[in-house]
Amino acid sequence: MEFPAGEKIEEGLNINKVNPEELFKSFMDSEFSGYIVLTIYGYAGIEEGLLLFQKGIIVGALFSYDTSNHSIEGEEALVRILNAFKAKYGVLDINSLSKQQVELTITFKDVMKVKGYQLKDLAKLIPKAYSTQYSEKGIKESDEKSRYDIMKKMGLLGIDKG
Repeated sequence: MEFPAGEKIEEGLNINKVNPEELFKSFMDSEFSGYIVLTIYGYAGIEEGLLLFQKGIIVGALFSYDTSNHSIEGEEALVRILNAFKAKYGVLDINSLSKQQVELTITFKDVMKVKGYQLKDLAKLIPKAYSTQYSEKGIKESDEKSRYDIMKKMGLLGIDKG
């Protein structure tokens, strides 16, 4: 995922030692602007999520499966990132950005936008344990997209059987 580098705040935090609710609360209290990158070893191999914050509120989310090169944006990505916080193996990086960098990022990557969640609403979305259901669905979506792209390249879309 390509984003402005910003200022590195933390790097390589073990996710097993990070409480997402406490992290989000600290970001809200300090009006943090920047992003976190969560990299885990999940069901589908390496999975990576990015949450973009503006004044302590999550304004964007991206999630990718590196093994299948499949990405998901917005609300669906947010749910997967919150799930990833419960993975057995993973690290978290935190980078701050200026107000202008956040605004430019969300402008050029508007598909990643999410609605502003209050802490109590986010807490309800955080699962008790890591679930493989999202990875399984992501792999299936990636396979379907790959077949479509191959057919499109070969010019086989829109051909009638009759």
